[in-house]
Amino acid sequence: MEATKSYIKIRRVSEKEAEDFEYYFDTKSNDLLTELTPDLDNWGGIGWMELGEYEYHKPSQTINLLVETKLSSPTEWLRNASLGSAYFQNKLITMVTIQKDETCVQGVAVMDGEVLQDKSIFEMASKEIAR
Repeated sequence: MEATKSYIKIRRVSEKEAEDFEYYFDTKSNDLLTELTPDLDNWGGIGWMELGEYEYHKPSQTINLLVETKLSSPTEWLRNASLGSAYFQNKLITMVTIQKDETCVQGVAVMDGEVLQDKSIFEMASKEIAR
């Protein structure tokens, strides 16, 4: 099944913080998503979401997540995840979402539960994409 893909970066995560995060959270399964935001009412109406990838990149001190959803960007989930984990305090979290039909790319920046930016980066009619 085609999915909407959201690429999430949590910046300024030290190697020690990443090790602790990987110890306390299940970074290999979808359980990570509910561990970060346990109350499904805080997912912003997203009924289905899967963790595609988790990676810590030492040189850039960045946690990278790939999250797949059915249609929309998990902005509300991300906002609440930034509040729910002490590992994300004072960390800039960015997310780029590519709609499954590739007609829209959305950019979001979040820090400490506040959406700093949420805007469309690219939009094109589906007829143009099909060509």
